[in-house]
Amino acid sequence: MAFVTTEDGPSIFHKDRGSGRPPNGAAGDPQAALVAGHGLRAVAHDRRGHGRSSQPWHGNDLDTYTDDPAEPIVKDSTFTVQRRAAMPIDQPEFAAERRLHDLRTELTPADEADPAVVTGFAAGRGRLAVLAELAAQQERVIASDRRSLLLLATRCADGPLGAWFAGLAEGESAALRTLPALAAACGPAPAGPTYTGPTAAGAPLPGCQAYPAYLAWLALNGRPAAVAAALVANFAAWGGYCATLAGALRRFHGFGEEACAFFDFFARPATALERAAAEALGPAGLTAGPELDAAREYGRLLQAYERLFWSTLAELP
Repeated sequence: MAFVTTEDGPSIFHKDRGSGRPPNGAAGDPQAALVAGHGLRAVAHDRRGHGRSSQPWHGNDLDTYTDDPAEPIVKDSTFTVQRRAAMPIDQPEFAAERRLHDLRTELTPADEADPAVVTGFAAGRGRLAVLAELAAQQERVIASDRRSLLLLATRCADGPLGAWFAGLAEGESAALRTLPALAAACGPAPAGPTYTGPTAAGAPLPGCQAYPAYLAWLALNGRPAAVAAALVANFAAWGGYCATLAGALRRFHGFGEEACAFFDFFARPATALERAAAEALGPAGLTAGPELDAAREYGRLLQAYERLFWSTLAELP
């Protein structure tokens, strides 16, 4: 499994199985396994705007959807060849961007289904009460994450990475302002500093608050460069879930722009943030060894706590 960068910028997630040139046509996972089992090469990909691929505002049309699979399939090229064309491995200025890209690819879970809450809404079976609880929990999550990011910014205030963390904190503030509209559209109205949802007075759920608790630990004890890399590696998955939920709320529940603003905010492509992180890190900012090992550790734990967030919501009565 890997990502390939298209000519217009977005990254397309794909799995490459077998060897040789693939037969004409796009394959899903079951078909890819069947084709590869017969000695052929099969490439299965997540369409742009879906799954683990980028969530761009542009190129969401049938012509571009058709062109995207050609990126990893062209001639007999493998993804490595394509990636080198996008990010030359012999140019130092691309070192941090390449390491971030490789880390995200490495940490992308193999064959893992999207959270049940997300797939339920995508199929029109979602319960708005669950998203009301999501809003209640996110109010606490975002407030905590914002403080953690500001602490990280302070720890590296003399370098460009400090400005990058501060920019993320500003984004958290903007996202926080969109939560009341989401909560109101889901049913319960805001009540004071917390929202009244399925749990009593928006009480914190341990499974939902594990992620911000760990980020707070990282803000105090983590290596800032490794923390930045771990956050970047997780942007795509969270953004993809938010994009799916925003689309489902519009389609099945008639939500408008204001009610979907929270999910729309995070569904926006994270390309600029990733590039800014690479520039802030610099060529030597994420070197092999303890720094990269820490980024892997942080990234895996952040992913685990995010999965716990979604599974906790899925288990609500």
